[in-house]
Amino acid sequence: MRYDIKRILKEEVNNKENYERKILSYMMRSGINANSNYKDVLHFLKSTLGITGMEAWEFFQLMKDNWRDIEGSDELIRTDISKRKVRTANIRGRELVQNKIPFKGNNTHGEYVRGSYVVYSYGWYPVFVFKDGQWFENENRYSVSTAKQMSQLRPFNQGEIISTSTEKLKDIINR
Repeated sequence: MRYDIKRILKEEVNNKENYERKILSYMMRSGINANSNYKDVLHFLKSTLGITGMEAWEFFQLMKDNWRDIEGSDELIRTDISKRKVRTANIRGRELVQNKIPFKGNNTHGEYVRGSYVVYSYGWYPVFVFKDGQWFENENRYSVSTAKQMSQLRPFNQGEIISTSTEKLKDIINR
């Protein structure tokens, strides 16, 4: 049913901005506002409209940037969401990794690099990479703390994760 609602909303409007305004209005009528927690917003969008990942993150950011004037005649304000990072503890970062949302954790971060979503440990050591619909995991364990970070951030229920070396992960990121 949620996919039917999303399809009907897309058919009711004639351009992308009107579609976004409809979704944002629906979110506001459902109790979502600029102060809502990102996890609540992502869960709401996934469960009611089937919107996940960066699309859901973009709606969260649009709500934060435009909550005062969603129905107004001006254009919606847009920020570059690929540069914004959610601050979180590693233990709560798995959902962000699964949805491929940029984040900053405890000595970890996730970001987009050349079309790939990459999770780094200590700012330089890639531990997970998502490219072309496939997850890759670093099979080399650099330290005990990196191994712990990997177990906290590992994207479950996302299909098979291919283990590979650090050098191959860097090649995947750079190609």
